[in-house]
Amino acid sequence: MEICYQIVIRLCHFVMVRARPSNREGVRFLLHTSSLGETGMLAQLTSRRFTLYPWLAALLISALVLPLLPPPSARASETPTAATRALCKNNRAWCLAEGLLTPPYHTPATLTETARWGKGGILAVAYMPDGNSFIVGSATGLGVYSVQQTSQPPRWVPFEEPFTYANLEVSLDGQYVRLSNWEAKRVYAIADGQRVSTNVQTNWPTLREGISYPLEASAPDQSKKFISYMEYMGENGHYLLDGEKAIREVYDIETQELLYTFQDPLRAMGPEEYSEPEGCEISFFSYCGNAYTPTSYAPYKANFSPNSQTLAVLYRVYASTRYSNLRVYDATNGNLLTMIGGLAQPVMDFAYSPDSQSLLVAFTNGAIQVWDLEKNIFTYSAWHFSSYALEVQYSQSGKFIVIQRPGLVEIRRQRDNALWARHEANGFALSPIADIAVLAHTDGQLTYLNIETGEIIRQVQAHKRRIFAVAFSPDGQLVATSSEDCTIRLWDVETGNFLHLFEQTIVNAYGEPGLESRIFIRSLAFIPGHNQLIGFGSWGTMVSWNVNSGATQYVVASEPLEYYNGMMTLNPHFPDNFALDIRQNRFYIGNLMYDLTSGEKLGEFEPPNDLPSSCWLTDITNPSGSLIYGFGYAEHEGQICVISASTLSLVELIEVAPTHSSNYVSLVGLTLAPDGKQLLATLSNGTFVSYDVNR
Repeated sequence: MEICYQIVIRLCHFVMVRARPSNREGVRFLLHTSSLGETGMLAQLTSRRFTLYPWLAALLISALVLPLLPPPSARASETPTAATRALCKNNRAWCLAEGLLTPPYHTPATLTETARWGKGGILAVAYMPDGNSFIVGSATGLGVYSVQQTSQPPRWVPFEEPFTYANLEVSLDGQYVRLSNWEAKRVYAIADGQRVSTNVQTNWPTLREGISYPLEASAPDQSKKFISYMEYMGENGHYLLDGEKAIREVYDIETQELLYTFQDPLRAMGPEEYSEPEGCEISFFSYCGNAYTPTSYAPYKANFSPNSQTLAVLYRVYASTRYSNLRVYDATNGNLLTMIGGLAQPVMDFAYSPDSQSLLVAFTNGAIQVWDLEKNIFTYSAWHFSSYALEVQYSQSGKFIVIQRPGLVEIRRQRDNALWARHEANGFALSPIADIAVLAHTDGQLTYLNIETGEIIRQVQAHKRRIFAVAFSPDGQLVATSSEDCTIRLWDVETGNFLHLFEQTIVNAYGEPGLESRIFIRSLAFIPGHNQLIGFGSWGTMVSWNVNSGATQYVVASEPLEYYNGMMTLNPHFPDNFALDIRQNRFYIGNLMYDLTSGEKLGEFEPPNDLPSSCWLTDITNPSGSLIYGFGYAEHEGQICVISASTLSLVELIEVAPTHSSNYVSLVGLTLAPDGKQLLATLSNGTFVSYDVNR
């Protein structure tokens, strides 16, 4: 019956629309009586003042018609819908007075959204039918690039809400894109990013590429078909001892005759290659013998060029984007023409130009290249997208935001989120006394960097192999590093000199003879006010050292988990989540609490009984310490829970990422600026939402 109330309020509005300013309270009474906070008419009506006679006429209409209708479906006392919250976002005081917002929504806004920035990771690419432009798509929108004007930045077409997809198609008239994942399809207008019906009147290209398994792709001229599948058994019926094998064949569509098989070798990777090494002496261990079987690169997606002369095949291991490369073949005989990407630069997606002369290639780090297939070189490259964020920190001054992405440290200016610099590095630490960063590299080198100027202050060959972790001391005078070379070292910041090693730790996590191993330390932290450095690493092991001497103070070894990801497991898994609580002098491994000074186990972590449902506490507070910013989950998934520090009551819910079955973008991190005036929310697709802290 909401539509009936809509009619009444519009009739009242027609009577009053030409009225002169006068009595406003009567209009408030009318609106409050009819409970039309959801209709969108409130903003129009309350922006005017009305004379008495039009108001009496409107009240008469309401009195005659409203009693004939059943009660409206939504009253002000119920939880407000998204429409009400949107209406009241900039009119909170008025909505509070009208009773349209109820706890926890009625309080003055604790956070004000100021910007959503970053384009996120690339999901798919496609050329426009005329070949004059191409599209690069992420979960948050589309980048439309001009082929003729390559010096110009792409036109950004944002979506109203994120949508994660695996396939992108452009309509034949070039007006729409159709995005699809394993659950849903959506169609958007390329001009403005508005979502339209999936039944919009347009024509779509015939899908000839292979994107399922077993993989099949047909040539546009219908002369041949590419087929690929995995073989696990040999001719004798026994499982292949050297692992699985990818079969790749091309058939004549009309005669079904096998034309050729592909002869280029595919690399098989063992678990020690595609898994992170467990410890110094044990790269990989499993009680299950099948876990040691090598896994082959296999075709993941295939597509013939529009002229049917070449075939591009995207290969992956376990369908993982981490190990992905693209190969282009001569479609007449299967000879390899070129290979693009690999372990150092995995490929995400590709698309042929309509004239078959160029190949658009997108990489997992957010970069793109356009390859001239005849010359076998790329003629254009750009880097407007990004991968997911692993860590986010503000510089000491708060002027810069430093983001760790896979293999890359990205620096942005805080005031406008503009890209400041990119550096190849697999880790960083920020000085607590100056805008200086120390970058950790895979070759064991440390780089001391002036963040603002980009000047390299010093470079030190700190280790022989990849650096896992780096940390500044609270006074900014020391830096600690850990590495795959199995050492933990201390450095003097001012001189760059090596000071001393820290004692190594040996454990036997599996309890089997001969499986003793030194541990890797993958995270480090100095404890303020104490002569203490802590590290967390292999098999859920935590170690505390004396900073001055490097001597071990205590070791906490974790027990194997009985369940892993909700399932019982034959192969032992160990806790991989570690948290530090300086204020309470505790640390947490999994769900267990420990004393930070002694390493003594304190028991299992139990959240406070009066904590709001579906909210997790964090140590992030507003400047006064009166509010805590927590993560929502379950019914509050994708929301920031603003919680009173004194009563643990829910003050406000801030929606960051809309959650529904077709959206796979979630809230994964919160970071507070040094002055406490800005809160940065990190989303799983590598984009961010900035908030001003109001109180």
